[in-house]
Amino acid sequence: MSLSQKHTGLLLVPWFNSEEWRYAFRLIYSNYREKQLEALDLLKMWKLRTPILCTGVEGTLIVLDALLIAPESMPIENLSNIYAIALMRFLNLSAANADKQGLFTKTSVKNDLPKWLVNLRHDVAHGHQLPSFCSLKMGLDFGLAWLKEKYWEPQSKLIKDYFVEDTPELDDQLSSSLSAYFAFNLALCDKDDLDAEYIESIAAMIYKKFKKRPNEPQEIANYLLEMVKERLNKGLKIPDWCLDELITSRVLLRPHFESTENGQAIAEEFRDSWAKLLSAFHQRGALFNIIEKLHAIVANISISDTTKMMAALWINEIMVSLKHLNENKNMDGLLNLEPSRYTYIVEFFNFKLQALVHLNQFTKYFMDSILDYVSDADLNDSMRSLTSAKTNTEGLHSIKADVWMPRDLDMEIGCSEDEHLAESSRPEKIVASSKWTKIENTSMFQNCPLGVLPHQIAQKHPFLIV
Repeated sequence: MSLSQKHTGLLLVPWFNSEEWRYAFRLIYSNYREKQLEALDLLKMWKLRTPILCTGVEGTLIVLDALLIAPESMPIENLSNIYAIALMRFLNLSAANADKQGLFTKTSVKNDLPKWLVNLRHDVAHGHQLPSFCSLKMGLDFGLAWLKEKYWEPQSKLIKDYFVEDTPELDDQLSSSLSAYFAFNLALCDKDDLDAEYIESIAAMIYKKFKKRPNEPQEIANYLLEMVKERLNKGLKIPDWCLDELITSRVLLRPHFESTENGQAIAEEFRDSWAKLLSAFHQRGALFNIIEKLHAIVANISISDTTKMMAALWINEIMVSLKHLNENKNMDGLLNLEPSRYTYIVEFFNFKLQALVHLNQFTKYFMDSILDYVSDADLNDSMRSLTSAKTNTEGLHSIKADVWMPRDLDMEIGCSEDEHLAESSRPEKIVASSKWTKIENTSMFQNCPLGVLPHQIAQKHPFLIV
């Protein structure tokens, strides 16, 4: 918990860091009761730490506390009373806090609270009878969604950790150690010779630290990795630039492929050479950040296919290794990560939905491993079908079969469906009076979901969004 009040412009907050705040955000809006109950416990802990919470968190606590009461635990009349009080308190916080009498309606309009919700509050406060249970629940559900839009989402883009101590020297040391480790590790993989003067300068740096003077490149790489791990552990979190330097076509994404029974894979020696560094990041809970950055590479249309292939294969390697690690299975033939307390279950559950939004021909290399990592059999089967259809490398524009329009079929009354299909599959000429026309240019179907026509745009049909 942040307790320092010595710095102007900073506020006392009950969460330990921004990641704890974001974790609560993900739990609250996960749509799973168990996760929301965990979020409620977290918010109550924050309330104990700092009794006067910021309005967004306080309002969320009030609404969530009421909504998570099991309906079967008490009579509906009692639950209606709790809902009414929660709705009144939420609206007072959101639109009437510190306002003068009579300004509630104006403030609510300014804060995008609908008139029906204001009327609901008025009925609760002044009516002889409470509104219906359904109306009260609808008001609380709206309040939770409104808090997401007005507080949680905007704050998630702004909130960040503040470190009192500046550590430019530590960053410089980490950068130099990391760059040297990359150079030596890649030289070992590529069987390249390093400049003797460069080796001597690195060996001198190692001697200053460990009082030992290694000569072999592998030994030097091991000492450099120890220096990197030591400096990573000195910071509160791994700097983002470390991951950015790692995930480039010059380092982790340098093309190293080999053919296997299942197709292309990362060369075993190249994969294993990064296991210790990736394990160090895993100990600090940064593997999910690496996955996100790798996926950004896969989804980027301006990056070369070779680099995207390496990124996709690395996602698969990390996911499969994590699954075996969590299940304590044999790690032979896999990226050998060391155990850590981090599992990333919640992060990967949301990530697999994000991965579906950016399907391309490289997604198929890692989608199965993501679906296997987060178990949800019914949803996963649907996702596998969609992934298989949308990542087909042939695609809609390279299909060789002819496409025909209705006027090419002779739709005679009494003709069976099989006869129509047989007739439509082998016309050799287009008859001027026919009802079907062969389509030569299929570009009109580009970016359309399977089975959706170009005129069925998402603005008119929101449920067509995939």
